[in-house]
Formats: sequence, C-alpha cells, structure tokens
Amino acid sequence: LYISEFDPYQQYRQALHIYEKGFVSWFTWYDTKSWFPWGRDTATTNYAGIPFTAVILYNFLRSPGISTDLYTFCAIFPVIFGAATCVAIYIFTKEVWGGQAGLFAALFLALSSSHITRTSLGFFDDETVGIFSMLLTFAFFLKALSTKRSYKATIIYSTLAALLIAYLAASWGAFRYIVAL
Repeated sequence: LYISEFDPYQQYRQALHIYEKGFVSWFTWYDTKSWFPWGRDTATTNYAGIPFTAVILYNFLRSPGISTDLYTFCAIFPVIFGAATCVAIYIFTKEVWGGQAGLFAALFLALSSSHITRTSLGFFDDETVGIFSMLLTFAFFLKALSTKRSYKATIIYSTLAALLIAYLAASWGAFRYIVAL
C-alpha cells in the first residue's frame, strides 16, 4: 500500500488533529498516515497556515453558538476566503488606480475561472489564503510607501505588510516569489 503525496484530505486531517489535540501538538506530531511506510514530521514538512487558520476561525464561529462540524467548515472555508480575496483586490487596486478600478478588479476576480476553481466549495488548499494574503501584503506595502501618510501610519502599514507576508510564508510555498519581488 502506497499513499501518494497528494492527499485531498491532508489539510483537513491536519486541522482535525489541531482541533482535537491543541495547537501545540502540531509541533510534535509525526504523521504515520502520510508518506507510507515511513511517515513524516508534520511541523517541518508542511505549511501550518491553512489548518491553523481553519481551526481558529472554526472556534471563533462556535463561540457565539453557530453549530457545524469541522469537515463542513473546511468545505466552506475556500468560499469565504474567495469572497475576502475579492475585497482584498478592491483595496489593492483602489490604492493604485482608485475606487472604480477597484470595483472592476473585484468583479473580474470574482468571475475569473482560475480564482473560482481555487476557491470553490471543498478546495481546502494553500491558494485560498495565499492569494488573499498576497494581495493584502501588496496593498499595505503600497500604503506604507505613500508620501501622503504620516510616519505613524507608515509604520502601521509596513508592520501589517510584514505580518501578512509572514502569514503567507506559513501558508503557501509561493511566498518565495513575493519575497524575491
């Protein structure tokens, strides 16, 4: 029996592990169900951004009493971030070309077949938070570079951009392109 590297339920199993055993258990978890027969050290071979974000948002939704299971939430998760990415591209494009261009960019992204396939129901993978955080990183970076802002606003926007690029690095391997840029 050989389990391939591509496991569509891998991210869900990781989120379930974090939900059941806590956030700290991620760093000591040796996953014996992946990369059979040897298994793998999950903390050093996988990006923690997706499962951590899913569990944090799932716990946030459960706190006011919204009842759903983690599997259903992980299926809906890409759709939520797909809508949030449309807002992120609006913020980014508004900073560069203005509000009307931002609305058109959000509309074009919402209708983009590539974006739809990566944020469709059940596509619980890295691109869902990766594209979102990449666009917000660009937006906050441009806001930090603006000469119209105060020194305090520049520090706040540059800190937000740095935090988002750190989140991107924890979530998606394509962060290398953004760091190189």
